[in-house]
Amino acid sequence: MKIILCDHDNYFVNRLAEMLKKRMKAEVNICDIAVIPEMIENNIADVYIIPESIGIKNNLLNIIYITEDKNSKCVYKYMTATEWIKKVESVYSYSHMYNISNVEISRNKIIAFCSMGGGMGNTTLALSTASHLAHSGRKMLYIDLKNIVAPKGIELKSSEISVEKLLGDYKSRTGNMYQILSTAPEDKRGFKYISNFELNMESGYFQPKEVNELLCVILNSKMFDQIIIDCRVESEIFREIMTQEKITIAMVTDGSNISNNKLIKVMNYISKYRRISTDNIKIIYNKFTGAPNVASNVETYVIGGVSRIQDENTALNKISSMDFMDRLSC
Repeated sequence: MKIILCDHDNYFVNRLAEMLKKRMKAEVNICDIAVIPEMIENNIADVYIIPESIGIKNNLLNIIYITEDKNSKCVYKYMTATEWIKKVESVYSYSHMYNISNVEISRNKIIAFCSMGGGMGNTTLALSTASHLAHSGRKMLYIDLKNIVAPKGIELKSSEISVEKLLGDYKSRTGNMYQILSTAPEDKRGFKYISNFELNMESGYFQPKEVNELLCVILNSKMFDQIIIDCRVESEIFREIMTQEKITIAMVTDGSNISNNKLIKVMNYISKYRRISTDNIKIIYNKFTGAPNVASNVETYVIGGVSRIQDENTALNKISSMDFMDRLSC
């Protein structure tokens, strides 16, 4: 960890620097106040500790503003060594979590379920997949970008965590992401659930690309092994998600001509805008009547069919018994 430290009080600066070097094994550089603005602009350090009185204001989360006033909103500079270590570690972890420039989304870390129409079992399959993976020992997060009302089996209150609250924290950089995620309700099936209520993309305040960025921040938090997303194929958010080549997209269809025509259009769009390949596009046929009419130019992406998925227990049994997860993650 690299720390930039400056203050008018040389005695304080030297003592704090020695403590941080010894206790945290950090690289601490004591700098003149005059060069701090340039260093912050170039963001060359992991943590900056600077006096509030010099008047530098920046929205970077890795800046600790210090003061001698105990009643100030800034950090009291004469804290104990233990308090300083806790503060520096907290600022360091927050700033890295929100820094998405170097985030590498590993394949299958995020699986987005979408269907070619309503009533095809998309949400049921998504919930069952999250449940299966949670029972396998993985820390799972289920993000609902589709249902205005919570799916059956999930009890929500209006005060609980929504996508909008997470996006609001990301945009404002308040540093509350850990707390928000940790208080997300845990479903009885073993995964945490983020609801969709109040999310309004039409207002213009939230942009679809920010949902992608939010997913990177959540992965950066190291709180979850995988994320399952339930979304609508016609939504702006899905059009943004489908351009990310490392996100696995599981599309559910019933094999009807109408669904196949929509499926072909979606596949053509993905092929055009995905930066690398469409290898991790998966198609699941949920057969309610007869055999599916597989469209020839999407056949290679089909990972299998699940017959008459009308309730979650049936879906979970199917997912657990077949090589569904192996095909989904290959």
